Amino acid sequence: MRVAGGAGVGCTPTGAWMYTKSWKTIQLMVLIAGFIFVVFVYSLASRRLDRTVLTAPILFTAGGALMALSPEILSELRLDASGLMLVAELGLVMTLFTDTSRIAPRMLTSQANLPVRLLSTGMLLTIALGALCAMVVFGNLSWWEAGILGAILAPTDAGLGQIIVASPRVPQRIRRALNVEAGLNDGLAVPFLLFFIAVAAATGENIRGSSVLARFLVEQLGYGALIGLAIGLAGGWLLVARVWTQFSIAVVLYAVLSLTLIRMVPVAIALRGTGLSRATVLFMGWFGPRGLASIVLGLVYLESELSLPGESTVRLAVMATVLLSIVAHGLTAVPGIDRYASAIGALDPAAPEHRADECGNTGAGSG
Repeated sequence: MRVAGGAGVGCTPTGAWMYTKSWKTIQLMVLIAGFIFVVFVYSLASRRLDRTVLTAPILFTAGGALMALSPEILSELRLDASGLMLVAELGLVMTLFTDTSRIAPRMLTSQANLPVRLLSTGMLLTIALGALCAMVVFGNLSWWEAGILGAILAPTDAGLGQIIVASPRVPQRIRRALNVEAGLNDGLAVPFLLFFIAVAAATGENIRGSSVLARFLVEQLGYGALIGLAIGLAGGWLLVARVWTQFSIAVVLYAVLSLTLIRMVPVAIALRGTGLSRATVLFMGWFGPRGLASIVLGLVYLESELSLPGESTVRLAVMATVLLSIVAHGLTAVPGIDRYASAIGALDPAAPEHRADECGNTGAGSG
């Protein structure tokens, strides 16, 4: 359309601004419509998908990756750290609230119970072993940066592990222990993360270290908890679209170690003396997925803007670990439950797996 003077509206500064704003609005609506479409399609097939290896996190991450293939979406609708932080926090609040609301205080009163072991010995050893492996695998991290990475990837994810904790084929005592661990360990990891950030900042003579600690404590103490649907698209976008080519052999190796050695060895040590079978120890050690909690803690670190030398390495290691966890734990959930159910089915009825837990529930099948 032309104005009286013959100049095109799109050529004026106001016209160009309006056109750009309208185009961004259209792209945003397309992105929202795409997300709603994926939710709708998944809701129609969710019951059937429950019996397959295609979990919701896998599908939503794949949807985010496919939508990110559009250059326009990447350039115009890119989420900055604060925007993604807000979305991730909202998801974390929703999920962890639903999980922690089902946790009775009496479940944490006995030092002999499984959640206490996982949240104390298991958690501390996971952070320490994660930092040690980071120092061995990466040559450009300080001990404090390695501690940051260990603390970020220590918490397990309640959303990614939902298929495990909801399965009646897994003993109630084991399900409850994994659920309590996932619901509480992200909060327990925060003090360690903030300590390592503050020390790393002070070591680097960066004056922002103390402000990071104070600001984050004020912002986060009111939060409770995580549901992972909305973050799935953003996660796929963030993890795959622009950085997968940057995943070096060292980054992939650390991701594998994080999901295996760094997780499974501390769990095995924490469960010593409980009498649980080897199958149970392996099952609990393997199914410690990393997801939204690690993304939120990683964003806390990046939002602090410390500009530490190893920042890029930490970022890529977190992304690779979460992405690998979504795929690996999703694909092995159903087969893992099948094999574990067969293994514990052959155990003596008096085995610890079949004992009543702290809330009076018995083993498998007592949903």
